[in-house]
Amino acid sequence: MASPDMLSILQILETGSLNETVRANLSDKKKIKDLFLVVVRAIEIPKNKLLVSSLLQFISNLCYGTGKLKQMLARENLQEFMGTIKEILDQIKVERTFEDACEDYEEENKDAATKKRFEDKEIADKSLLKNTLYALIGNLCTEKTLRVNFANDLGGILSQIVEDFKTDLKNKKFDWLDMMTKQIAIFINVTMEVPA
Repeated sequence: MASPDMLSILQILETGSLNETVRANLSDKKKIKDLFLVVVRAIEIPKNKLLVSSLLQFISNLCYGTGKLKQMLARENLQEFMGTIKEILDQIKVERTFEDACEDYEEENKDAATKKRFEDKEIADKSLLKNTLYALIGNLCTEKTLRVNFANDLGGILSQIVEDFKTDLKNKKFDWLDMMTKQIAIFINVTMEVPA
C-alpha cells in the first residue's frame, strides 16, 4: 500500500479513536499492537514522519484512560516494543536535507523557495513526530508495568528523553514549551517508581 493511502487510513483511525466507544472497541484488538510494529519497521521514518506521527497518535489515543491496549502491551515481551520506540526516538534526530530529498522534486522545482518550504515542513514534521511520541509515552506511563520499565530506562528511552529535555531547554525552538511540558509529564509519571 502506498504511503499516502496508509496515511489516509491512519488519519481516519486516529480520528475515530477519539470517540470513547470506538477507542474501547479498538483497544481490545491484539492486531493493533502488531500493526504498530509492522508499519514502523516497514517504512523509512525520516521520509514518513507524518505517517508515523499519525500512527503514534492513533496508538496513544487507544492507550488513553482505561484503554486495554496498554494492559495488553504490559503483558507482552516489552523488549521489542521498547526497541521500536527507541528507534523512533533515534530516527527523529536524522536530518533529512533538501539535497537528499531532491529526487522527490522535478528539476524546475529545485529553487530557493521550494527548498525553504521543504525545510519548514521538515521542522514541523519533526516537531509533530516528537510531540506524538511523547504523548504516547506519557499515556503508556499511566500503566504500572510500563511505567516501571520506562523508569528502569529500558532501551535507554528515559535517558534519551532527559537528553532531549536538556537540548530543548538550551535551544528553545518554536515548540520548546510544548515539548518540555510533555517531557515533564513523563518525568512526573516515572518518578512514582523507585528506579527513576
